[in-house]
Amino acid sequence: EGQRWINILGHAAGNVAELAYSLNGGALVPLSIGPDTRRLQLNGDFNVDIDYALLDGSATDDIVTIYATLDNGAVFTQDVTVEYESGHAWDKNYAIDWSTVTDIQDAVQVVDGKWSWDAGGARPEELGYDRLLVLGDQSWDNYELNVSITMHDLENEDPLGRDGGGFAIGMLWDGHTTGRFAGWQPASGYEPGASFFYTHLLKSHSYHSFSEVLGTKSMSLQEDHTYNFTVRVEQTGLYDRMYSLKVWEEGTAEPVDWTLQTIETFSLAEAPATGSIYLNAHYFDVTFGDLSVTEITGRDIIQGDDTDEFLIAVNPQDAAPGLGEIDVFVGGGGSDVFVLGDADGTYYDDLSGAGEGRGDYAFIWDFEAGEDAVQLAGVAADYLLTENHAGLTAGTAIWKAGTGTDADELIGLLNNVTGLDLNDESFVFGGVFA
Repeated sequence: EGQRWINILGHAAGNVAELAYSLNGGALVPLSIGPDTRRLQLNGDFNVDIDYALLDGSATDDIVTIYATLDNGAVFTQDVTVEYESGHAWDKNYAIDWSTVTDIQDAVQVVDGKWSWDAGGARPEELGYDRLLVLGDQSWDNYELNVSITMHDLENEDPLGRDGGGFAIGMLWDGHTTGRFAGWQPASGYEPGASFFYTHLLKSHSYHSFSEVLGTKSMSLQEDHTYNFTVRVEQTGLYDRMYSLKVWEEGTAEPVDWTLQTIETFSLAEAPATGSIYLNAHYFDVTFGDLSVTEITGRDIIQGDDTDEFLIAVNPQDAAPGLGEIDVFVGGGGSDVFVLGDADGTYYDDLSGAGEGRGDYAFIWDFEAGEDAVQLAGVAADYLLTENHAGLTAGTAIWKAGTGTDADELIGLLNNVTGLDLNDESFVFGGVFA
């Protein structure tokens, strides 16, 4: 699930008065007919965006029936089969060799635009507003993208004169939102979602607001040239983000330094961000070539859902699970168990009694007392709790009690939660997480 929506793109020819669709024989849902100056580029274009949550999710296919009503009252229909099973995550280490791709939808999710592809890459056939390809998963947290991009036409612009032309690489993307342009179909809000955007200037745009520019770099790319791009998004601090981009022409040496690097601060009042990658040809004509995505390991943001879950961020088979990691958990609903230890031992223990171990712990952003639980190794007497501890985020800190002259070791921190007791239902001990 690269984003919230699936997209069914198409074109209706003739004197079409109305478009609508039904999902699995359900109620009719109106569809907009292009052009709409945004995602629907040409006369007759449509884009059905359906929330994954509305799909069946089992091995049974979903059927979307599209209805076109002509101005003379005649009605035509087209069935589209959606093959989707829930519960799958996009591999965090991923690559595309376009020479092996026979169907573009096997490699990426086409969100907007009509695309062609060959061994050189994927290229929009019809230039327009935000021609978008998505790859990845809504759960992706820290990653590096390497991609080549060939420049063809870097002069084509928005004919309405709003924002010129450009191309972009987006990060932490979960799909278009409905709030910015109320009532639009398909959804046309593009926040939140961080991006590097090239017009005739390279800009780093904020996750929270596209209009907020975190940094710029003067540079000029040349038509008919191919460039290599490396993009990283990674945690800094607790769950602030560092965005890094490096660009160099194909056939030249990779530069040592980043071309542009910016940091964005996230408030503890908002959930930490995760999300996929998009490739965006915004009026510019470019080809997105072979690419690879590599997970940046060592820290994780774990996103739960609305079900009851065991949530774990470490590899329990490691000699010291969680060593050097500050992992962030979002339960997301349901009765969740956040696993900070098992029958074999405590996670996030730096194995040194000299300090408090503040360099590795689990931060649980949305712990619900009476609903969620923390799983720890051993027994309650092995731990102690402190509230609003100096130098830590407000809430309840979980410490493995030191023995002898050893200091207490920080294991976890429950964001903005107080009034807990190690002997109440909020803690379970000695179990195996699954």
